[in-house]
This record gives sequence, C-alpha cells and structure tokens, in this order.
Amino acid sequence: MDKSGLAYRLEKTGFSYNDYATILESDIAPTDPVSYTFSYGGCQWRIQLAPREGWRVMGSFGAAAALGLVALFMLTALTYILLIMHDKQKGLRRLAMTDQLTGLLNRHGLEAAVKAKLNDGQLQQALFVQLDIDEFKLINDINGHQVGDEALRHLDGLCHLFGRPGRWKIAARRIARFGYGTLHS
Repeated sequence: MDKSGLAYRLEKTGFSYNDYATILESDIAPTDPVSYTFSYGGCQWRIQLAPREGWRVMGSFGAAAALGLVALFMLTALTYILLIMHDKQKGLRRLAMTDQLTGLLNRHGLEAAVKAKLNDGQLQQALFVQLDIDEFKLINDINGHQVGDEALRHLDGLCHLFGRPGRWKIAARRIARFGYGTLHS
C-alpha cells in the first residue's frame, strides 16, 4: 500500500464510540482524506485515504477514479476479513459452550442460556433436575466412550419426552453435561 502513492489511516473505536484509535497508518498522515465509516463487532471503523502529495497533484479524473477503486478494494478486503473473523468467533463460542464429546451444553452454555432467558423476561420459573446414571463409568469401560456418549445423547432424547405439551408448560428445555453427569432444566 505504501508504494501506491497514497496516504492512509485505519482507525476504530472501542465499545464507547467516543475516540478513534489508529490501527494501521502510512508513514505520512493523509491530508484532507476521503473517509468511509462503518460498524462491526460493537465498534466503529474508519478508513481514510488521500494522495501522498495532497489533492493538488491529482488533477485528472482518472487519478481520482483510481483512488476510489483502491479504497473500494481495501474496503472489500476488510469486509471479507471481518466476516471470516465473525465466523471464527461463532465457532469458538460454540466450542466454549458445548461438550465436545456429546454436543450437549456444558456448564457455561447452560448458564448463558438461562441468563439469556432471564434477561429477555421469557423465564419466570425454572426447574433444574440433576440426573445420575448409576455405574456410568462401567458403560464407558466395557463399551467404550463412543457408546457412553451415545447413551448421554439418548438420555437427552428421553428427557425431552417428559416435556410433552399439555402436561407441563415448558418454555425451554435444555440438557447440559457436567463431568460425568447430565443436568436437565
């Protein structure tokens, strides 16, 4: 970018939206730059571009169009990078909230689900039931961990059967795994 003859600056705000912090900048600050501002990830982002020698050097329409195309390519690349980061963040959040062996919620996932329901006002009452599978370690030892994980997933399905509509009013059913046990809410 430094060889393009452009002065540039990429800035972002924190979650407060007050002050911009410079993330990336050319060795010469842009003078009277063209700016583009957008929001992503709870922050405001701003990119600024200007000719290194100032606007007086770029008198032709072609030079201005080239500058616009460079800005467009930079914004496209930045958008692509931000979308990839967003997808990675969603994947990491899922990994942090679920048990990798069974796909059930872990303690953090259950806490986040309950907290979200409480914050939305969707949950006025809650019932938590902790189940203990007798000799579960024996299932794993004799049949292997894949069979044990399948047994936990099967237990998940059985627990959902108890929430038949019309018998009990269940706003949200969640199954979470804690170590060797499973918690049903």
